[in-house]
Amino acid sequence: MSNSKIVDLQKCEDGTYSPKNVKTKAVTKQKHKYTDEKGSPKYVQSRDVDEFLGGLDAGLDFVEAIKVRAIRIMGLRDY
Repeated sequence: MSNSKIVDLQKCEDGTYSPKNVKTKAVTKQKHKYTDEKGSPKYVQSRDVDEFLGGLDAGLDFVEAIKVRAIRIMGLRDY
């Protein structure tokens, strides 16, 4: 089915019809502005954040690599 749109027309001086300029109380879609006062986007990560998260990833990879050895060493401690 097609969505039909009802448009009020008014007769112009030259005999043609054009859409009536009437403000309605209809809800329209609004574009959200995701910018701060300076005009730059709010949700952009700085380079420092990328470096920090990269460091966390490297640290977690290191811990995962030595986890098995650390558990084995802790097991030897009990003897």
